[in-house]
Amino acid sequence: MATIISPATDVETTEENTSSLATSEKRLEDHTVKELRELASQLGIRGRSKIMHKEELVSVIRRRW
Repeated sequence: MATIISPATDVETTEENTSSLATSEKRLEDHTVKELRELASQLGIRGRSKIMHKEELVSVIRRRW
């Protein structure tokens, strides 16, 4: 099971509460590209390479939810 530390909250986040990373304290647009890539990875989104822009990441993550 993947575990990340959310820079926004400095709390441990696991796959079970991944959605809280995007919804609890910040809107998706307020996350950094790095945070959005981590979230996309946890959601199993492919094509989240370094060339994907922040707006694209937000859009893809929203469609997955």
